[in-house]
Amino acid sequence: MVSGREVAVMAARGLGLPEALVALALLGVALSGLLAAQWQARDLQADALQNQQALLMLSDFGQRMALNPAGHASYLAMLQAGLPATMLPDACARDACTPEARARADTGFLAGEARRLLPRPAWQLEACVDSPGHCLLLAWAGTVPSSGPDGGCLDASGLHRPGAHCLVRELP
Repeated sequence: MVSGREVAVMAARGLGLPEALVALALLGVALSGLLAAQWQARDLQADALQNQQALLMLSDFGQRMALNPAGHASYLAMLQAGLPATMLPDACARDACTPEARARADTGFLAGEARRLLPRPAWQLEACVDSPGHCLLLAWAGTVPSSGPDGGCLDASGLHRPGAHCLVRELP
């Protein structure tokens, strides 16, 4: 039988080294799980922001194109040439301009915004898969702007990937 004094001595000793190490290990596992969840949330937030910015860019460009129907052929020619390597000057910023110059300025603005807001942007003008007309595919972050058999985009290896960083906009 244990006396009252022995119980008091055992209670005063507290935790031993093995118990403290187990508690620290469990705390470390819990904190690493929380840190991993935080990093994943940050990555998802960055992806959502890029998708939102790309969607707004394509929507704005579609509206600009709809407001300049006389420049339709110029828009298509500029888009077919691919993403310009440098920012195009906007000749329409100060003076009235032709529909072709407006198309060049709008396409240059889209290119500049894509380069500013998206990592490694690229675009491709293609025939739409499910409707007549042209579709603009805007891709970024290693995604190839080329539609697969169902209209989705391809990853850098050329395989269809549902989570690819790409948006498709049917042009007016």
